[in-house]
Amino acid sequence: MINRVVNMDHEMYNDGLYFTEQATKETHFGDIQRCYRFAVVSFASSFESFLNRKIKRILVDDINKVDNGEYLLGFLNQGFEFSKLPNELRTIDSKLELMEKLLGLNNGELKTTEFMTFNKDIIKLRNAIVHYSHSNFSTLYEKELGAAASTGAKLLVSTISSFCDISCLEFPPFYNKEKYEPIK
Repeated sequence: MINRVVNMDHEMYNDGLYFTEQATKETHFGDIQRCYRFAVVSFASSFESFLNRKIKRILVDDINKVDNGEYLLGFLNQGFEFSKLPNELRTIDSKLELMEKLLGLNNGELKTTEFMTFNKDIIKLRNAIVHYSHSNFSTLYEKELGAAASTGAKLLVSTISSFCDISCLEFPPFYNKEKYEPIK
């Protein structure tokens, strides 16, 4: 049984750092690629977890910020045991729109240059990995995967920082770490 609070955006960020470092220690092509894949998936998962955690925190503070706040908070607390996945939480884009509503921002304001780069280089590649098809083979193994894993942490931190600056949200300090450290 886990006897500590789990912060998934922290853990996934740390996993991304771990797999990026591990890739430099591997010698076999398949092992290097495995590390790169897990790094990219981890960085994208950290971002999505960050969004979910911030959305939940805002709804806990004021459930009436959106019409279906109680329903969204119920799902974020209990998952599929509570209900089916709400449309507002289905995709990164729908979560960004929800965040903008919750924060009183203009539509599209969180789609910063930093986010657009992270989306193009990490999130889309994560989707190509998780929803693999043969047409993605050259993208995944010839050029993009290693470069994305190598820049993923910086792109993620830059995106989170821009979101926090725009929305006056607190920047999570664990994103300041540039190397893997075991989480205690």
